[in-house]
Amino acid sequence: MRGSNSIMAVLPAILNTSQYLKIKYSKSIYGSEDGIKSHNYHNWKWIEYSDEGNVIDPYKLLPKVFDDISDEEVDKYEVIKDGGAAMSAYESMQFEDLDDKIRDNIGQV
Repeated sequence: MRGSNSIMAVLPAILNTSQYLKIKYSKSIYGSEDGIKSHNYHNWKWIEYSDEGNVIDPYKLLPKVFDDISDEEVDKYEVIKDGGAAMSAYESMQFEDLDDKIRDNIGQV
């Protein structure tokens, strides 16, 4: 978890240590008729394994939002992964009287 309490850090760590979760979520039960209901996915499995046998971060399994941006490029912008900071920045841009330079810097992230 590298000192983080964020679900994005906690979830992969838990999935790598829990045999119960590995067994349950490595099956295509999410969005299946007799599994977990979902409006977004059909027969989705949340756990896949790397060549080394580790659970792949389930966030990396999600469909890409931007087809023209590589995973490596997205990983450069760590602040995007901090949901609380992103929400605070968005709120500041919407409701505060910010200097144009500060507003532009927030928009660049």
